[in-house]
Amino acid sequence: MVLLVYLESPCKNNSHNTTGTGKTSTILAIAKKIYGGNWKRNVLELNASDDRGIDVVRDQIKSFAQTRTLFSDGFKLIILDEADLMTQQAQGALRRIIEHYTPTTRFCIICNYVNKITPAIMSRCTRFRFSPLPYAHLDKRLVEVIENEAVQIDDDAKKALLNLTKGDMRRALNILQACHTACMPERISIKDVYNVTAAPQPEAIEYIVNTLLKDEISTCYSKIHQVKRQNGLALQDILTGVYDYIQTIEFPTATKVAILELLAEVEHRLSKAEMDIPAEYEGNIEKYLDDLLEFVSDEYVKSLVNTHTNSPRLMQREWSNEEAFSEWMNWAEKHNDESDEWKDEQIRSIAIGIIREEWPNSLQNHIRKCNRLGLPREYKNYERPTTKRINLKCGSVNNLGMTPKKIHECERLSTLIGNDFEHHKNLIDVGSGQGYLSRTLSRAPFDFQVLAVDSDANNVQRSEYTSNKRDIGLTTGRLDHAIAFLDRASLERVNREWEARGNERSTLIGLHPCGDLSVEVIEAFLDGVDDYDGLVLVSCCYNQLSAKNFPLSQQVRSQIERLPEGRFEWEYDYFGLTVHTLAHWTYEPKKYWDMARAPMWKLLCRSRLAECLRRVGRPHFSENRLGKLRDRHYKSWETYRQGAAEKLGLEPSELADDIDDEFWRLIDWRMKVFWTAKARCGDMFESLIHLDRFLYVSEQTQVVRATSH
Repeated sequence: MVLLVYLESPCKNNSHNTTGTGKTSTILAIAKKIYGGNWKRNVLELNASDDRGIDVVRDQIKSFAQTRTLFSDGFKLIILDEADLMTQQAQGALRRIIEHYTPTTRFCIICNYVNKITPAIMSRCTRFRFSPLPYAHLDKRLVEVIENEAVQIDDDAKKALLNLTKGDMRRALNILQACHTACMPERISIKDVYNVTAAPQPEAIEYIVNTLLKDEISTCYSKIHQVKRQNGLALQDILTGVYDYIQTIEFPTATKVAILELLAEVEHRLSKAEMDIPAEYEGNIEKYLDDLLEFVSDEYVKSLVNTHTNSPRLMQREWSNEEAFSEWMNWAEKHNDESDEWKDEQIRSIAIGIIREEWPNSLQNHIRKCNRLGLPREYKNYERPTTKRINLKCGSVNNLGMTPKKIHECERLSTLIGNDFEHHKNLIDVGSGQGYLSRTLSRAPFDFQVLAVDSDANNVQRSEYTSNKRDIGLTTGRLDHAIAFLDRASLERVNREWEARGNERSTLIGLHPCGDLSVEVIEAFLDGVDDYDGLVLVSCCYNQLSAKNFPLSQQVRSQIERLPEGRFEWEYDYFGLTVHTLAHWTYEPKKYWDMARAPMWKLLCRSRLAECLRRVGRPHFSENRLGKLRDRHYKSWETYRQGAAEKLGLEPSELADDIDDEFWRLIDWRMKVFWTAKARCGDMFESLIHLDRFLYVSEQTQVVRATSH
């Protein structure tokens, strides 16, 4: 009766819970009750898991909603089943259709996971939660089907079937049918039920619980991992089985409560997934994401991002107090007579986040926010005595052809993979290049089987030559090579054809997949989530990332929608700034600060050149395409101007300005303050992209886990 009442009101229905609890059957029964024999003319039923794109919303749903029904002056009904699988764009279009056609159409939105529905749609719905079917009702209906279909099944098998389906009638019938087909004409045994559902056998769960209670931690971990791999068990299913088994053991109440709390915590972390975020948020990703979005949307930050280093603003002599970051520029002018050593220390402090009392308040607040919001960059287990690591700095063969930067990257990433993924046997290195990381991981102490995949045949040939001719005796695992396009279909193919992995799953890894390739690897992992057991990516070149690939996560998009309209902006300059990180300035400060001087000086020269070209009357970028100058041109402004004039087809005298030596020194100092403080924003932008990808993978793997049943 309640459902009939609200269907005659302008409200929309949002029914949700796990599968097989009667949501769709209920609304179809109501539709037949309302419309009688003409119910098909007045009802549009769609399964969003099949028809989930924006075109379906614009075409089928909108067309049905705006079409009048002959011989009926009542409302029509649109039923969207599995709506939690609709894309973000489709849900946005659906919201507008709901608002426009409410007077003539009612909408029933059915989902299994209500958190996948956007807040904008949720706020327009009346929600109904369907509980799992009671055990007695499920048993009664199952017995009726067994008798009518003459199914031969043992009593303990039927009991196991009821326990495993958890109130899901549809799943119970599907499993019964699968068991009957597989076992006919023999009786269905309890072992058949567990084999069909791929659930842990009771003996396996008993073995796991016993080792948990009796063995020390390393032995326990090894045994459970072995059982998990031999039987192809999912951790979620093991947790469920352990929970049920614990209920049958007579523990003291306090002990049982403690065990169940720990199981609940593990299950919560598994369902939510984990990410290392700043400690002050205590794992609250939603709050952390809100603060990141607030930072990106701040007008002060927008002004920083939108002010290019070639902007004429940075060349002006006077700064009014109303201008953004004018306090920084005036502070810089006030301290322009300080020594170069003092200035260098100030810039380095901005880069590594040391707050100084002499800074203006706005600069202190900006750096304080950057310190607070950036994701942790240290591998938390790196300094543990038991951590396995490799030293590539020793021996000319170990690091053949590797730059210091590449040595650092391979040492750090191999340490993370070799310890956190030590039980993962097979690795696929996507975009392996000349195989530096692949060779590192195939050596002791890691001993992985690695498939190095690259689209460049020359890179693959060089890697094979190094492995076969110069790396003899160092590879203690296995290293194979493959030439393939780095797309989802090709990665699926090379994984399938890789003989060394046998029937075991692989882990996808990538060091510096550029731009959209990193997203392609993520999608490949999601497409073959049953074929892969892990994903490790260190992305780069965000400035080559397409706008369509950020944001990916529904949660990020939903939290962006909460912001005032037009507040959040994300353009190319944000991607470009993301590649700037100043974290390396914290290591060997003098060495890296000396290295940082060169690019800063180049920025300064280009800014002054831009000012000269504006005076000449050549403000357009296409006319001023300078290209690359040799290092000798950067010895001084005069040598730079000479080289630039030659490239641009001008006389050096034409590139004139009114900048004297004193003002040139001030601009140099101002530019360093501005650029370093601006570059600190890149850490937050990269943190936002990483968080978006983490949430996207978490969301998609949960959907896969749900629909696979």
